[in-house]
Amino acid sequence: MNVIHWDGLSPAPQTIQNHVVTIGNFDGVHQGHAALLRRLNDRQKLMQLPGMVITFDPPPIKVLKPDYSLEQLTTLDERIQLIRQFNIESILVLKTSPHLLELSAWGFWNELLVLQLQIRGMVEGRNFCFGKDRQGAVEHLEKWCNNIKVPLDIVDDIYQDGTKISSSVIRQALKQGNIPVANQALARTYSLYGTVVHGDHRGSKIGFPTGNLANIQTLIPRDGVYACLAQCEGNAWPAAVNIGPNPTFGVMHRKVEAHLLGFQGDLYGKTITLQFIARLRDTQPFASLQALQSQLQRDIQQVDKIVKRSTGTVSSC
Repeated sequence: MNVIHWDGLSPAPQTIQNHVVTIGNFDGVHQGHAALLRRLNDRQKLMQLPGMVITFDPPPIKVLKPDYSLEQLTTLDERIQLIRQFNIESILVLKTSPHLLELSAWGFWNELLVLQLQIRGMVEGRNFCFGKDRQGAVEHLEKWCNNIKVPLDIVDDIYQDGTKISSSVIRQALKQGNIPVANQALARTYSLYGTVVHGDHRGSKIGFPTGNLANIQTLIPRDGVYACLAQCEGNAWPAAVNIGPNPTFGVMHRKVEAHLLGFQGDLYGKTITLQFIARLRDTQPFASLQALQSQLQRDIQQVDKIVKRSTGTVSSC
């Protein structure tokens, strides 16, 4: 798959012209996005033309409202890796600029898609909007595509328990700690990654060493204790993950700490990916160190069963 970055202002290189395209943020690459990507794959085969996913970096909301706190489900690199699985020819990462966001719906269509990219076909969801203030809708695309004989495929929304699957719904589920809903909508386990940094070393002192994750760029689920699969440098371990404060020790700032079952070694400076499988309980203060240790032992036993049941035998090194 080719990954091309373009600012939308300079002349479009020939490598991104004459494609069948689909356009969107694709944050999370969830089941709704997957339906679009599968249809794009079908369309590129039918027309014997290359397909191209057009996405934006940074997310448009970050340019429109710089102070807005958007918690993304995936980084740009993660989006690209997930889209790769659908065997699309190219990904065009369109640089989000004030100029781009000022384009009217017609300007976006005519200047960008027709004159610059010379698109040959489109695949979009039924609620797709585009142009300044989201003025453009599928009804406009149907008319304009028909005028220049560009085929347009409209893909219906995907629903889960009566609710349309969307990045916003998945964010809400994660903020509520509802891992099953998020994972079902994603059709995979929700993941985040961070770099292990030094903490207070309290875990090691009480027999439960943890890796403290920093530099996390995506949404952190609701505070609580989770069963996760931790991956690092090609190896995997069940992991008991605590998100939030540590009230037993009077630590009230939010942290992400992972205890990797069976791991022995040094994790500092390494990147760990956490795949969230289940939420076990809320964080809570304990009356004594012994009570905390007993609960942690129960958590670990539960995590081991949940992760192994979910993933099969997990190798550890």
